[in-house]
Amino acid sequence: MSDPVGFWDPLGLSADKDEATFKRRRAVEIKHGRIAMYACMGYITPEYFKFPGFLSPSLGLKFADVPNGLAALSKVPVLGGAQIIAFCGLIETTGFFQASSTTDGRGPREGQFSMKDSTESAEPGNYGVGFPTFLGKVEDPAARKSKLAAELANGRLAMMAIIGMFFQDGLTGSAWGDWSLYTSSPLRAREPKVARNFFGGDSTGSAGFDPAKELGVQDPVGFWDPLGLSADKDEATFKRRRAVEIKHGRIAMYACMGYITPEYFKFPGFLSPSLGLKFADVPNGLAALSKVPVLGGAQIIAFCGLIETTGFFQASSTTDGRGPREGQFSMKDSTESAEPGNYGVGFPTFLGKVEDPEARKSKLAAELANGRLAMMAIIGMFFQDGLTGSAWGDWSLYTTSPLRAEKEAEAPKPPPFDPAKQVGAMEPLGFFDPAGFSMVGDKEGFQNLRAAEIKHGRVAMMAALGGVVQHYVKFPGFDSVPAGLGAVATPPGTFGFAALFLASGAMELGVWTQDPNKEAGDFGDPLGLGQYDEEMRNKELNNGRFAMFAALGIISADLLTGKDAMQQFGL
Repeated sequence: MSDPVGFWDPLGLSADKDEATFKRRRAVEIKHGRIAMYACMGYITPEYFKFPGFLSPSLGLKFADVPNGLAALSKVPVLGGAQIIAFCGLIETTGFFQASSTTDGRGPREGQFSMKDSTESAEPGNYGVGFPTFLGKVEDPAARKSKLAAELANGRLAMMAIIGMFFQDGLTGSAWGDWSLYTSSPLRAREPKVARNFFGGDSTGSAGFDPAKELGVQDPVGFWDPLGLSADKDEATFKRRRAVEIKHGRIAMYACMGYITPEYFKFPGFLSPSLGLKFADVPNGLAALSKVPVLGGAQIIAFCGLIETTGFFQASSTTDGRGPREGQFSMKDSTESAEPGNYGVGFPTFLGKVEDPEARKSKLAAELANGRLAMMAIIGMFFQDGLTGSAWGDWSLYTTSPLRAEKEAEAPKPPPFDPAKQVGAMEPLGFFDPAGFSMVGDKEGFQNLRAAEIKHGRVAMMAALGGVVQHYVKFPGFDSVPAGLGAVATPPGTFGFAALFLASGAMELGVWTQDPNKEAGDFGDPLGLGQYDEEMRNKELNNGRFAMFAALGIISADLLTGKDAMQQFGL
């Protein structure tokens, strides 16, 4: 029973029932949910991978000959079907291979054709073989309760999903719903029409290229471009945007899987031995970003940059592995001039190439649809995480939800730590945390982020001021050192920078260390200026935030123009 719906039983199946009846139905629900989750995965996997060789050597039937979806049932040999039924029966009648937990491995029978699940009298769904991934048991009752709640929600979704897949398959005759085969669909266009964009005019480019006839334009929606981004564009522009769409979709699909996997599995050992940070210490969802070490983040960025700038390790298909540049900061994807998204390394699972053009076209259409769904899904996950502070949306933490049950208001609990009520949440924006880094209840995490924010703001204020002063003032012996970023690369400015770097490190590690018993950024008030009252702290945070933008602007402008902070104003 989870928010926001709470207890939902419109048919009254659990009304006036005893605990044993409820546990039996819960065990059945969990079992059906698990089967549905496996079924959904089983529907997806054959689209990308099939075993080599023969399914039935005696019949000459290869795995590759078996179609996807419901049509596969017509190809399964009779004895193969019997094996599946026998295996399911073995699982069902032996209490999931846990005979010791039941009476003769099956539980007492309640009727001629009914059988008691071995978990009903204890904890429904817990067969003692790992909960639910078989990778290891969850011994902590609170953790097991949380994971069971997540499994129930996922299982309910999977039951709806697999039924939807069956209907889609039955209506279209295709495992992934090729709507062009659903001839009786009321959404099908009565006659071919020229696709029109939002602003009027057709979608055909000036050179006769028609994006409405390209891959990814599928029934029932057809060509959908309400903003007219493909209107009056040539083929090269369309291909560039298609390559970007495919790339974003692939990233989103990986991101969705990356959001799910840590709920069930985390690597053992340390993520950062030097920091004493274990993989188990990293929270799920957006909060994980706050735990990634700086060098770890740099490795991720460097790896992504390597993939992006080398044409997906396919240097032979590009100019110097990157493609010709169209501007100082733009780069052409190595697949734009050929088949967008096809890097020649397996399409899209790296398990093998799809050489047949028609098969590749079909799989790319499926990938486009899945990628679009994944882009919507990962954005939804981010919003859910940001609203609730939990990777899987614990609605009990979403205190402002309009769907919360009124009974919760009747028995208020002590309010958890709320970052929205801390210093720095000021008009007109108020509390602004779109990425959800600061979770309700996580005071320690918030304090770490606030200390870092104050520190960066102070550095930025000194940097912005220094960018102005260095235009007018130079220390003796530094007359030949230019102003701006050029000072770092010109001796003796280089040596001065090295000295500043070492002095900053010494201050950071040995002098200005944050005391966990004090407010973030509180290193004392030797002049008695009252620096740590609420007004002064708000002012410092505001000035520091402004200075971070200012310093970044000065640096960016210097890189682009070669002018220092004051020369940028024509001074």
